[in-house]
Amino acid sequence: MDKIDSWLGVLRICVAATLCFFLMGCAAEVMRHPATLQSIESLGADRRQVRQDRLVTFNSGYERVIRKDTTWKLVGSISQGKVYASADGVFSVEGAHVHEAYLVVARGELVGFYLPVERSFAPLNSARVVNLWEE
Repeated sequence: MDKIDSWLGVLRICVAATLCFFLMGCAAEVMRHPATLQSIESLGADRRQVRQDRLVTFNSGYERVIRKDTTWKLVGSISQGKVYASADGVFSVEGAHVHEAYLVVARGELVGFYLPVERSFAPLNSARVVNLWEE
């Protein structure tokens, strides 16, 4: 019986260690709130270019760089600010899943991201990116 008990003890420790490993490896979900995108009459006419590379840290802990000289076009607004989609390709934010994301800018500051598929706003919980482009 002692050998069986010792093997059961080892098995319990292995199972517990494996569970801890998997739980620690799971990424946090991107925090988001429902948001309604409102159309703006000057759509497409308002294009902005990022002045320098900007490192952004999401509330999930992941990071992305918004590259210098990338172009962003106005696609609408939500209560938190104007919403700009990349004119150069798809921009995404990452957590437990990858989400297509548009920039939400208020007075030249990046305040978060609009997730078009989820129709939601994901705020930045770290320092805001100031002077993203000329307003």
